[in-house]
Amino acid sequence: ARVSDDVRRAAIISIGFVLCNNPSQVPKIVKLLSQSYNPFARYGAAFAIGISCVGSGMKSAIELLDPLMKDRVDYVRQAAYMAMAMVLIQHNETQTTKVKEVCEIYTKAIDNKHVDPMTKMGAIIAFGILNCGGRNCTISLISEAGHKRMASIVGVAIFPPTLVLVSINTFPQPCNNTNRRHWT
Repeated sequence: ARVSDDVRRAAIISIGFVLCNNPSQVPKIVKLLSQSYNPFARYGAAFAIGISCVGSGMKSAIELLDPLMKDRVDYVRQAAYMAMAMVLIQHNETQTTKVKEVCEIYTKAIDNKHVDPMTKMGAIIAFGILNCGGRNCTISLISEAGHKRMASIVGVAIFPPTLVLVSINTFPQPCNNTNRRHWT
């Protein structure tokens, strides 16, 4: 039986949740999936990396997401932009040199009127994730004691599927009020 692309994407994203307490394993596991011919598999691989490696600045995660940020499919680029922001959240240029380059990529995507709407929306949301709370906030799926935070996991689990619907149907309201002054 042929597996639905939506089911495949959700299954790959789930790898990130299952292994969120062991993030170093995820880049190794999803490496081949990130190179798949199927864009839904690449989308899922990007989010699996973002979810499991959130805030880690892990080099292997960044290396896998980098080519996905240049993917030919718009929603794969969108997912890769947001996943990269999740990996680099609470990092600065001193800790991780990739932060400056990623910020420049987001700014170019936001400013360029020829960039497709899905990629642009991904850049806007990614810029918000990366700079949330003045880079003083993070996404935490695991407590300090090592237990999974179910409310956080549910919130992050709802994010990617909702984003697919939002990308196809509407443009999020909070993004309408941003201006250049807040991006720097």
